[in-house]
Amino acid sequence: MYLKLLFSIIVFMFFGCEKKVESNKQVVVVDLYPIEFLAKKIAGDKIEIFNVVGYGVEPHDFELSMNSRKIIESSRGFIKIGGGIDSWSDKIEHKNVLDLSKSVNLIKIKDRIDPHYWSDFENLQKMSGEIANFLSKQDPSNREFYMKNSEILKIELSKIDNEYKNSLKDCKHNKLVVTHEAYNYLTKRYSIDTVSILGIEPDEEPSLMKLKEIKTVMSKDNLNVIFLEKIVSSKIPSVIAKETGAKVKPLYSLENLDNDDIKNGKDLLSMSRENLFNIKEALECK
Repeated sequence: MYLKLLFSIIVFMFFGCEKKVESNKQVVVVDLYPIEFLAKKIAGDKIEIFNVVGYGVEPHDFELSMNSRKIIESSRGFIKIGGGIDSWSDKIEHKNVLDLSKSVNLIKIKDRIDPHYWSDFENLQKMSGEIANFLSKQDPSNREFYMKNSEILKIELSKIDNEYKNSLKDCKHNKLVVTHEAYNYLTKRYSIDTVSILGIEPDEEPSLMKLKEIKTVMSKDNLNVIFLEKIVSSKIPSVIAKETGAKVKPLYSLENLDNDDIKNGKDLLSMSRENLFNIKEALECK
């Protein structure tokens, strides 16, 4: 009897803290913040968009619980980022799934797919169109509404893309030192090189030889800024910054928001513009 009671308490504590869906509308589940941002802009008040990965969570570290699986499988549809960052989603049984990674050209790094394709604004525009079509299939009567919102969003994303192109075309430097390999699509678009301290997965820490190479490159190319990501827990980038005397600046990977971001009203667009300001300063652009 005691053991049953204890088990019941543990189950309640574990699942009672998880996110729940409370809506009378059709629910479409997503698994990454960039999708949530785009989908909510497109869906408006017509469809409930639910992000199964909680705020403040490093998406690479997300683990599928029984409750999360139930939410996804009972939803009207599931939109996933794909590309390997959400390999847990392969366990999901759902007939109505949109894998956004199939709508873009993926980059390979040492024979591994880099899943961070949303950092390219052209890809975000493609994602917007795919999401609008997907939502339209769930709710055909509001197709015009979704398509119109998608076009408005594409215009805003194109505007930011042009801001990046104009701001980064005349710079003193051409390399950025970043926490992990989450920016290859962004930097490729604007012909910038990156020095990544960690791997595609944030827990892929560098060898002593790699650390030495990074410091050598920073010294040789006079790179004095290291970009940190708030949701990545590794202390190595901060240690390198201290050893090299480099400044530390934030650079959003746009993978997720944390509580401070929410409190300050930040979103994908505002974080993208903040990134541009810091990149421009680090590269010493005119």
